[in-house]
Amino acid sequence: MKYLETKTSHNIIIERVIELFGIVSLGYLFFIIIYGHVGFIFNQTITKFTLPISFALYSLLVCIVTVFLKQFTKDKKYYLVALTVFVLFSISMFFLSMKYFSRTYDTSWDGQGYHSNGIISFARGWNPVYEKELPLKFPDASIFVKGYPKALWLIQSSIYLTTGSINAGKVTNLVALIIAVAFSYTFLRKLKIPIPTTLFLTTLLVFQPPFLMQFFSFSADGFSYELFVIAIASLVIFALNTKVNESLVAFTVAELILAGTKFSNLPIVVALGSIFLLNFFRKSINRALVIILTVGGLIFIFVPYATNGIFYKDLFYPTNLKAISDSYKNDNIPKNLSNSNKLTLFFYGVFSQSQVKSMGRDDPLNKAVLKIPFTFTKEEIINSASIFNNRVGSAGSLFSGIVVLSIVTGMLMCYLGLRNIEMRKGLLIMVGAVGICLTVTLLNPVPNLIRYNSQIVLIPFVVVITALIGFKNSTFIRILAYLMLIFIFFNMSIYSGSVLERKMKETIEINKQLNLMKQSQSSYMVKANNFYSNYIRLQEYQIPFEITDHLKCSNQEILLNSSYTTRFCKK
Repeated sequence: MKYLETKTSHNIIIERVIELFGIVSLGYLFFIIIYGHVGFIFNQTITKFTLPISFALYSLLVCIVTVFLKQFTKDKKYYLVALTVFVLFSISMFFLSMKYFSRTYDTSWDGQGYHSNGIISFARGWNPVYEKELPLKFPDASIFVKGYPKALWLIQSSIYLTTGSINAGKVTNLVALIIAVAFSYTFLRKLKIPIPTTLFLTTLLVFQPPFLMQFFSFSADGFSYELFVIAIASLVIFALNTKVNESLVAFTVAELILAGTKFSNLPIVVALGSIFLLNFFRKSINRALVIILTVGGLIFIFVPYATNGIFYKDLFYPTNLKAISDSYKNDNIPKNLSNSNKLTLFFYGVFSQSQVKSMGRDDPLNKAVLKIPFTFTKEEIINSASIFNNRVGSAGSLFSGIVVLSIVTGMLMCYLGLRNIEMRKGLLIMVGAVGICLTVTLLNPVPNLIRYNSQIVLIPFVVVITALIGFKNSTFIRILAYLMLIFIFFNMSIYSGSVLERKMKETIEINKQLNLMKQSQSSYMVKANNFYSNYIRLQEYQIPFEITDHLKCSNQEILLNSSYTTRFCKK
């Protein structure tokens, strides 16, 4: 018995350190962005010193607050351990970004077409508070760099300048994943779910297709998915009335980073924020903390919302432009669904085969084809992870079947549970959570696109967690819940395997081409259009070249995996 008590005590300590590590690490992402924004206001730009200085200041600040504020006396040792883990984690991420991420390439259209351009613009000294125009000219992408949220670009540009490799900035996806692991584990344990199940659930939660498809790119959807998981986890912890002020900080920071990363995150932010406010006024909140978070939030969202209002008279520029909003819908809806309503689009998005790669709206391949749930082919597995913007069927080859199983399990739980007064509250929460996920999705102009509606992949988890908590005495329900987890595991495994295989193949092909170019000892003429990061790719590989707007040579070659945009030839 003594051994068991000691073991339990150790588990509590570990769980507390994991929780604090997540909060401290999330806080650092927020601090980097705040540090950059304050610098912009005082006419300072992102430099190679931004990352190390912000890291040193933040670590010192956490240490001072922990040691000298009385309210931290009880958990002081836990905070200091968490801070130590955070420091070691940050250093390891830095070296990992230089050794591995710098050697992989973003081959997505959005990542190359404008996300990396935003990173490069910051690296070239652009100050979005005072400068409307960019330091570089991107023929068709300038409008996105100017107006879109920039929080993630700011972090990635500071990594780029410190490491000397633009691709190192993609480590932010891994950082967000690990922080999400800490928050997921914490909130599942607070729900009294056993440790083995918690570990399994946590792994499945964070390794979902919306994240996996963007793991090796600058596109912000994968990063946003992990922040969405963090926001939900901290909201649950806040609602459970455990560590109110800490969960308040975590939730607020996660919401702000989501709002500062993508416009398409705003419906999720508003939905979660509304739920949060319903609980906020019932809690005893530190007023000074609320003031600090409010001021920090106003500074945080100054770019791009206030700057868009000043420069372009619209907070959400350029989404207010008809050409942009039309393109948003037309480029992301399969041709055979162009006149469909949102419910139909959503249905096809979930229950269709993973779409093959197509070259645009008018491509005959750009169509949605329904399939029987749980069925798939080898081609579909390849297709599901072959591109970054599957218009339909992009949540994995087994996801439609998992949704069907979720519906059946959920309906059965409602039938059995509504007779039990104690179960009704949990079932209402489950139905409410699913309803919110569906509502937010249907508010999106393109509900078929999973990467813009990543909350959809969480619906099966809502059902599973409700089953594990509220139906402990129902063997059949628990069997269904674990069966869903098994299918989710295989869906994740198949999808991640396909992603890794594709990325390894791409990386080998690109490095082979670059090596041949370098070994030729020739100088090249290069035209990359919007894909300016490809110039950086050649530069980092020490390949001599000149930028041109017109390639006059007849023997033009295409830079691999640049979506046919980047062409070159020997001088």
